[in-house]
Amino acid sequence: MQNKRVVKKIFIGRKVSGAPLIDILTSNYKRFSSDANLTSKLNLESNLELADAVLIPHDLNDLRKNYQYKRYIRNLAKKRPIIVFSTADYPIFVGTKNIVYLNTHFTSRIRRTNIVQIPYNSEALSNLEVEAYNVEPRSSFVGFIPRPTPRRILYGFKSMPLNPFKSNGSFIRKTMLIKLKKVSNVSVVTRDKYGRAKGFSEEILAKNRVEFIKSIKESHAVWAPRGDANQSFRFYEALSAGKLVLIPSSNMEIPFSFCKRHKFFVLEFSWANNWGKQLINYWDGLEKEDWEELSNEMIKIYLEIFHYPRFMEVLFEDFLLAPRRDGVQNDYNCSSGEQCGIIKTKIL
Repeated sequence: MQNKRVVKKIFIGRKVSGAPLIDILTSNYKRFSSDANLTSKLNLESNLELADAVLIPHDLNDLRKNYQYKRYIRNLAKKRPIIVFSTADYPIFVGTKNIVYLNTHFTSRIRRTNIVQIPYNSEALSNLEVEAYNVEPRSSFVGFIPRPTPRRILYGFKSMPLNPFKSNGSFIRKTMLIKLKKVSNVSVVTRDKYGRAKGFSEEILAKNRVEFIKSIKESHAVWAPRGDANQSFRFYEALSAGKLVLIPSSNMEIPFSFCKRHKFFVLEFSWANNWGKQLINYWDGLEKEDWEELSNEMIKIYLEIFHYPRFMEVLFEDFLLAPRRDGVQNDYNCSSGEQCGIIKTKIL
């Protein structure tokens, strides 16, 4: 007879008036994101002393200058384990003792602390039709090219002091554009401002979004360089649409481990190589049937494992009243004994 499952209790920390809630506690999520609200599924406890952990209801990025609340978190950590989201490109930390951080940015500089890297809450583009096989692959990049500001340079040195180039999204993207000039059948559209930055009207944002999705739809492969954080929304959007993900070599960190089969559709490009030749050499090994099968496999893996709502349900499974039981498939053509799919990370 199986033991009865014990559901952990979670206490929601004090809310700050005017500060947005983290997206697992609200349906008022950010632009292009998916509804990952887990409020009704969590085993909530109103008494702090009876709770197994405390979930901070705001992202640390929205509490950047709220020093009083940061002290509140540190005091709570003396009583109960704390779970806190810190998803800014330059993460914020309030201490290391008894605090688990859910970050999108993960570097060697902060490996000493208790970090769980999470994917971006990006829009799933799995409804797009698979682009028909072509003798020569079409690739694309539509995105923001940041300036190499002193802050970015300084953070690059802090992140990777021995190789600040690979930790600087500005350098990576600017150099990528130079390399792409020698890649055939590639479409490049650059933006001089980040899509969610101030100054864009809703009309321009909508127009830019349509152009971005159109470029992905008409591509077999999408260039997904890192930004200020060491992953990108584009990585997940491309994967969700069943596109090859092309990554310029950098300090890229993504919250999962691929088996050999998974690495078949995430291609890393060394700066010393001829990128056009590398892409063609890979593509020449595919047939029409291979491409269609591979594209559908990418979409399936994204939806079952890396789509943000799904990822959060797996991550918070121990605190859910009724966790999903469909499970994660681990049969993606991996050789015997390989560990595939999501690495189940216990946040506490």
